[in-house]
Amino acid sequence: MVEILALVLLNDKQMVLAAVESAFGAGAPNKQTALNILSRLIDSPPVPPLQTPQAFQTEG
Repeated sequence: MVEILALVLLNDKQMVLAAVESAFGAGAPNKQTALNILSRLIDSPPVPPLQTPQAFQTEG
């Protein structure tokens, strides 16, 4: 429990609360599940697609 509370020192309080509530809602109220959900909440957005040079494009 202390480890979950300590997450607030490094992360947004609302995100930690949302992760813990989601873990309880999923029926797995444990530290590992809360950490997994928290990491998914704070993941950076997907990288935008890159422009592929014409030489590497396939025909079709």
